[in-house]
Amino acid sequence: MPHEAATDREWNSVTTPFDVDLRAVVQTNRGPFAVGGSGTVVANTGDGWEAVVTEGPGKQNRALSSIDVTADGDRVWYAGASGAIGMYDVANGEQYDFSYSKDISASWSAVAVAGRAGTERVSVANTSGKVLPLSLSGREATYGAPATPGGGSEITALEATTAGTVFATDTAGTVYETTKSGWTTTGVDAASVSLRDVTVGPDGQIYVAGANGTLYVNDGAEQGWTANEVTGAALRAVDVLDGHVVVLSANNKLFRRPVDGRTRWQESAPPTNSDLLALALGAPDVAVGKAGTVVTREAPEPPAESKSEAKPERSPVCDLLTEELIGRLEREELVALLERKETCESPVVELLAERRAEPAGELTGLLQGGTEANVVVLPVAAAGGLGEIRSERRHATCECHGEATGRSALERLICD
Repeated sequence: MPHEAATDREWNSVTTPFDVDLRAVVQTNRGPFAVGGSGTVVANTGDGWEAVVTEGPGKQNRALSSIDVTADGDRVWYAGASGAIGMYDVANGEQYDFSYSKDISASWSAVAVAGRAGTERVSVANTSGKVLPLSLSGREATYGAPATPGGGSEITALEATTAGTVFATDTAGTVYETTKSGWTTTGVDAASVSLRDVTVGPDGQIYVAGANGTLYVNDGAEQGWTANEVTGAALRAVDVLDGHVVVLSANNKLFRRPVDGRTRWQESAPPTNSDLLALALGAPDVAVGKAGTVVTREAPEPPAESKSEAKPERSPVCDLLTEELIGRLEREELVALLERKETCESPVVELLAERRAEPAGELTGLLQGGTEANVVVLPVAAAGGLGEIRSERRHATCECHGEATGRSALERLICD
């Protein structure tokens, strides 16, 4: 398991005004939130860390062990001992109690949220392997029928995707996911180890942290799950952001590498003697643990070349669309991106957006425009709009040749 010492950004210890054990953390649109002992919810919304809830749902002081956030970052949901379930509205600073007092609610071990604030769908799981679905309309909660994905082993983590699929891991080494017909087993093949955390990457990859120091990854390829040995200590948490995956181990080490695995794991040792228990990547990255411990890693500084010569900020939508134009395109993806188009510098984006409604013949001439350059060709069907765009990737990069007068409009936009 070769590792490299971290050379980019370092973790720093943060002074906090609380000393409860913090067991879970998430990022919201107002900053990081974490939960822990005695029903405490803490946050840093810009003015330093503070306790925003001190007694938990229903003011019962029940320990909280898990937290998740709505897709828009406006609300956090948390759960814990004796059926405690709560929601905190990040915008108005109010807590709401949705605790569940029926038979299965002994102790919640995990929570996951899908959807935006106001119409979110929540799943909570317990130490007996049961998962309770909860949906919200306004402030009204509807509880569904509990389900048992596996054989009754403790559910250790839940993760909900933007599409609403929920993944679960348990102490028996199994990963489950929801389907239209209910829960089904999806891995991990022959893991035979307690699985401690699960997260889903932006491209649908599933990352699962094992108690044997192994990170299991499923990227949808035919080979299924791959095992990546990270360290000899158990892994406690995993998160993915900006093309990198980070795992937290039980010996207080953090390991980071690109999701494509092209480099070795970079190892960091945060400056704390307290056990770290959870991790959430963002701005900044945050890890939390026992006795109110918080360590953070700030986002990197922009390149020196010049804050003075910095270009206008580009929308992520524009960057994604430009990348897709030079790579592969599917018609539905392109249309969806164009409909979300925001102000940006890319003339390609602007041109395609303006020309969407033009007759197919004119657009075909514009896009294909006979050229010898190595550029992407986007054939257009004979009827209406962009028609059926199919992929035809000649080269991964644009290598331009010849005089400008011999180039098509699209070639000049991409290559000049």
